[in-house]
Amino acid sequence: MAYRKLQADALFDGSTLHHNKVLVTTANGTIIDVVEAGASGTHNDDVEHHSGWLCPGFVNAHCHTELSHMQGSIPAGTGMVPFLQQVVLGRAAPQQAIQHSMALAVAAMYKNGIQAVGDVCNTNNGFAIKAASPLHFHHFFEVSGFVPATAHQRLQPLLQLQQQWAQQHGGPSSVVPHAPYSVSQPLLQLLAQLGPAISTIHHMESAAEMAFMAHKTGPMLGLFEALGIPLHFFEPLEQGVAGWLKPYFESTPQLVLVHNCHTSEEHVEFLQALNQQSVQGASAGARFYWCLCPNANLYIGNPLPNVPLLAASGLPICVGTDSLASNQQLCILFELQTLQAQYAHLSTTQLLQWATLTGAMALGLQQQLGSFAPGKKPGILLLQGLNALTLQQGRVQRLA
Repeated sequence: MAYRKLQADALFDGSTLHHNKVLVTTANGTIIDVVEAGASGTHNDDVEHHSGWLCPGFVNAHCHTELSHMQGSIPAGTGMVPFLQQVVLGRAAPQQAIQHSMALAVAAMYKNGIQAVGDVCNTNNGFAIKAASPLHFHHFFEVSGFVPATAHQRLQPLLQLQQQWAQQHGGPSSVVPHAPYSVSQPLLQLLAQLGPAISTIHHMESAAEMAFMAHKTGPMLGLFEALGIPLHFFEPLEQGVAGWLKPYFESTPQLVLVHNCHTSEEHVEFLQALNQQSVQGASAGARFYWCLCPNANLYIGNPLPNVPLLAASGLPICVGTDSLASNQQLCILFELQTLQAQYAHLSTTQLLQWATLTGAMALGLQQQLGSFAPGKKPGILLLQGLNALTLQQGRVQRLA
């Protein structure tokens, strides 16, 4: 069997930074072992030497590739409600433009070192593109419907999309709620009844969401009016988002919470308590994951989440890019650089763990990806330009 042996200034294995180590793989990138430099079989004449850090491929835990054709079409800083209105209007585009933009986006993610994607889907656009890609996809088929009486009819098309993907291409998938302000209680109940699966939801993203869910006030009212959705049935709960989602939180075995810009200490404590409660289908690990998409928050005009609070919660953190409608590029390194620029205390190794092993765990892909463990094929990246152990001048090159 042909082997590759790679050595760099340092090696990050998904959780720990090592020096003077050699990464041994098969020719196709499957990990054999991480060994001491100079060990038997790793003489310098057959070791590839690189300047930088070796790192497993990144995991993009939250993306909307089907919005890639909207790149640059929505001005930055509009705020949440105008942004959502523009997304609704901008979805309608010629299929050729949608397919072409998705193909470019998927290829760019791979070039940028991304190995797996939690992709939020509302349509079957790009199914063939993603099936042909070397990227691993977990499809989150996203349903919305705030009118209680329409719960069944809103759910069925997404179940059909999920079935179509399974029949044509296969691969892990879930049917998931869009956001608290767009999913009725009956629809949440139907989703909970689908059985154990990894789920995700846009969570505490904007001040408009928080005001609407807690008080039935704010600019979100204008969005429902523009969409022609009556709200006579909706009675806000004192606990707002937390109260609305409480039954779903309690019944879902693994849930990736995306954005978290307005997550409070009280809400963190609520989720910490629920995290200790086992439900059917829950893994031995965490039930709740925070997913950070900082560049999308800044683009839309939302605040960054309280990352120190989330990091201190004990609940794991992963990283996403959101979409090209709300971001300049689909690049996890770009997200890590933004986080470290805003929160200088975040170490490079901590951020890289969020972007590799923890991201793989969030998508249920930790047996294949996320670390340099024997038998995995996680992708191999070379991180260059790291200065004083910060990522700010970093760049990524794919080695496998």
